[in-house]
Amino acid sequence: MCSSDLRLGGTTMEDLRGEVQKILAGRTDGGGSVDPFNERNEWEDASMLGGAPELERELLPALVNKLGDPEKKVASRLTHLMHALLQQHPAMKSVLLAEVQRFVLRPGMAERALYYACTFLNQLVLSRREPEVAQQLLRIYLALFALRSSQDQPLDTKMLSSLLSGIHRAVPYCDAPGELLLGQLHALFRCAHSANLATTTQALMVLGHAAQFDSATSDRFYRALYESILHPEDRKSTRLNSSHDLDL
Repeated sequence: MCSSDLRLGGTTMEDLRGEVQKILAGRTDGGGSVDPFNERNEWEDASMLGGAPELERELLPALVNKLGDPEKKVASRLTHLMHALLQQHPAMKSVLLAEVQRFVLRPGMAERALYYACTFLNQLVLSRREPEVAQQLLRIYLALFALRSSQDQPLDTKMLSSLLSGIHRAVPYCDAPGELLLGQLHALFRCAHSANLATTTQALMVLGHAAQFDSATSDRFYRALYESILHPEDRKSTRLNSSHDLDL
């Protein structure tokens, strides 16, 4: 059975949930292996959610889990499908965000799965009318950032760049970002002194936000900014202007 077999007319929501559970159960064999038709399953889940958003409890976990699919094209296509789903059902945004948050904070998640999740989050349209969405995004980004910092992971990865970019983008739309940002000052300043110029720049952009909430942080931020002007990569790069693109 595929999503086109589901019909709402004359059918209760419990009946629909039963049908969905049959579809999901039919994707595994007796040994628990996942059905190989990943792209078809991905499309079915998104289509069923679009037609019956009340089924989000059953379908969202299955859909978001595909961010960890070993096939690159499956995870890549999923980010587009989830954005299309939100265009159809904007009210589902906070629920979908919560599911993505549960996904990325699972222990032992693969770097590629986390990167695709952040790619999806970084493409969400933010609005000052939805500060709670930006605040939720900021919590997710900072939780992942804190995890990477505690594990002393490299500072020049695409994943870290995606996180810092997401933090910088979300902060202006939040009602109360100060406490969250100040909680990660040590790790952010470590990034600001990275040997990688791009990481330094992105960290300084985030610290520029944090400096607005604490005078001591402001002083430390400007010291880091002036030091970055002497960064060994600075003379070779065309990415930074004299103000380091920080909108100061």
